[in-house]
Amino acid sequence: MVTMVSKREKKRLAREGLKRLGSNPSWQANSLHDQSPQEQLRQLNQDIRTDSIYEPQKKSPCPECSKIRESSADETALCETHLKDVMGF
Repeated sequence: MVTMVSKREKKRLAREGLKRLGSNPSWQANSLHDQSPQEQLRQLNQDIRTDSIYEPQKKSPCPECSKIRESSADETALCETHLKDVMGF
């Protein structure tokens, strides 16, 4: 048996479905267009620079970075040399 559904009911069901999808954190349609390709590339390059500094610091910390971290109580603080590298200078 086929149930007839009005256009109004179809629109309501569609809105409810979109609302459910939009509330799901893993599905956000607008997030796909938030950044331009150039901005995504810039962010990728920054992530690579950051990882190239912080990953080796975990194994063998720089003495200057360690001193700065102790004095500032900031676990992410870097010496001037490493800070320039992370900033891309």
